[in-house]
Amino acid sequence: MGLERYHGIIPDWDRFITTCSTPLPTVIRANTLRIAPSELRTRLEEKGFTLVPYPGLPWLFRVEEDCVTKTIEHWLGLFYSQEATQALPVLALAPQPGERVLDMCAAPGGKTTQIAAEMGNSGLLVANEPNGRRQQALLSNLN
Repeated sequence: MGLERYHGIIPDWDRFITTCSTPLPTVIRANTLRIAPSELRTRLEEKGFTLVPYPGLPWLFRVEEDCVTKTIEHWLGLFYSQEATQALPVLALAPQPGERVLDMCAAPGGKTTQIAAEMGNSGLLVANEPNGRRQQALLSNLN
């Protein structure tokens, strides 16, 4: 795992390694520019998925099953698969409609699409990605 160099500074090493080895839950963020979170939840639950909303974040859901990204809803861009912590920078930024925002390292597009949703697709959002290999992922997620 490449974490051995931290062994001397981590007091509870075994717990640390166990935590680092624990798979993160599948989390999706509703694309509120295309669908209401409640409608997305209904559609996916009708397909047999179990969605658990995050308290205070009605557009963010933990999904018990890991194949949710193989649905037509994902293909249509109705939701974005991400880690829950990836929503935090945009919450801290709190972009408002009509503002101007520059995302300097935008790929693969999670922050950018969340910013656009928070701004209600109103204002100016520049999504810059200097890494040529990551630009295609950004373009795919913005379409």
